[in-house]
Amino acid sequence: MSATETTPLNQRNRDNENQGDGGRGHFRSKIGMVLSLLGCVVGTGNIWRYPRIVANNSGDNGALHFLIIWVVFLFLWSVPMMLIEYATGRYTKVCVVESYKKLLSPLTMWGGGIIVIATLGISSYYCTLCGWSLYYFYYFTFHPLPESEVESNAIFTEFTEEGNWAFFTTFLADLIAGVSVLWSVKSIEIANSILVPTFLTLLAFNFIWAVSLDYAGVGLKFLFSPDWKLLGDPVTWMDAISQNAWDTGVGHGEFLSYANHMTADDSVVKLSIGIPCLNNMVSLMNGMTTFASVFAIETQNGTNMTEIVKILKNNGPGNTGLTFVWVPMLYWTVGKVGKYLAMGFFLATAFAGISSLIAHLELYAKTLEDFGFQRKPSVLASAIVVYILNIGSSMDVNVLVLMDYVWSYGLIISGLLLQYLVISYGASKYRAVLINDYGLHDWYIPKPWEWFIKFIAPLEAIAILLWFLVDEMIYTDGWYLLEGGTTIMNLFLQWSIVVGLLVGANLVYVYVWLPRQSRDYSNIEMPDSEEDTSPLVDETPAKETKSL
Repeated sequence: MSATETTPLNQRNRDNENQGDGGRGHFRSKIGMVLSLLGCVVGTGNIWRYPRIVANNSGDNGALHFLIIWVVFLFLWSVPMMLIEYATGRYTKVCVVESYKKLLSPLTMWGGGIIVIATLGISSYYCTLCGWSLYYFYYFTFHPLPESEVESNAIFTEFTEEGNWAFFTTFLADLIAGVSVLWSVKSIEIANSILVPTFLTLLAFNFIWAVSLDYAGVGLKFLFSPDWKLLGDPVTWMDAISQNAWDTGVGHGEFLSYANHMTADDSVVKLSIGIPCLNNMVSLMNGMTTFASVFAIETQNGTNMTEIVKILKNNGPGNTGLTFVWVPMLYWTVGKVGKYLAMGFFLATAFAGISSLIAHLELYAKTLEDFGFQRKPSVLASAIVVYILNIGSSMDVNVLVLMDYVWSYGLIISGLLLQYLVISYGASKYRAVLINDYGLHDWYIPKPWEWFIKFIAPLEAIAILLWFLVDEMIYTDGWYLLEGGTTIMNLFLQWSIVVGLLVGANLVYVYVWLPRQSRDYSNIEMPDSEEDTSPLVDETPAKETKSL
């Protein structure tokens, strides 16, 4: 399709942006938009998950091999997928499920549904993690910082495995996020304009203090030393690509949802490069902070290198306590003021995580709105479902580890479905209509982008997935058991249930619901004159629906 063919259509879209977008609103400023988008991704993924995944994929000699793959996938996966989310949401002004219907056909809505459910799988433990940070803020308000790794581990174990605090703190995190979503984009923009800079300032302090400790260089040397043999382990590659998706937020559908508030003036190409790069810089900085802290403190205690590596990988089930065990230890080295810094850090971490949880709830609420539900009931239903799904993770950390395993890898499927959307719509048409001809002040996307989306990105994901699955079946004992926790049988089971239910629901919607609606509408007696059409036909420009 040529530029001259697409310009009139895009011009109508821009006119509709000026007239309104169905009440969803726009970001009031560029900086507010950028901070809100950063708020989606900067948080638990950087603080809790990234150091944990790097530590788990470290070898006896170091972790540089993992860092290299992780950086490569930033540009070969996260950046291209984020551009698809931004461009699609900005153009369609609806969420991910309805976007598949608009750009392709009603029969493809299951693809958007899988993306939403994959994000819901992450929400099933994400709210619990936000609650952990709220508890740590409360705990250090009334208790001193731990002075040893054993004492710090005991605090984490008592909270996550022996007490009932997690139920309350999870509820509190969900409540705060739900109330924020009810205030819509304005409250999100205002909140993130305060929270994100505060959070980044505390992370910068942690980094500077940690790398200045005696023997911090030992940890940094280990972090940036390779263990090349682990490049032959498919888990390394799966964790690198899925951590990139988890960390940057791509494949969640939440950026597509936030992009509903964007206009042609918002540069989606620049944002899709800048946001992931900034996010991964924060992750790397926090990884350096964690490794420097662990090695510095344990080296001063006389622990040898082999034991330190073991300590790095063993902080609760699935190493879920790495951050919560060692950040308090880092602040203990600061002195008396460390207690107050720890309180500020965990409060900021909680709200940084809640800002991402807000994006999750916004996605679910807008998806329900696209199906005709009112906003308040949609937000309430979304918040209730998320809390119910978090009960398992609040009760048992092993449930949290299992859900993280299944649905972090599920983000790779979500990325493939975004590529399917572009390929089915027509990569050349998508590049012209939704990106190059639509944006007013953005960078131009060249022809090779189409080849990448059509060939390279799908092949890299499918190859890694098949390698991982075959390797697990050949070399992992008990891979077919459900009670084994993080087994691929659990992965197969949950993925299969979701795909089966969504495809079935999609078929019912297309072949039962839509024909029934069409018959009901055909029975309505239409007025004879054009003057009497106003009760039936809404001609408001803001509600104009285009044929795609």
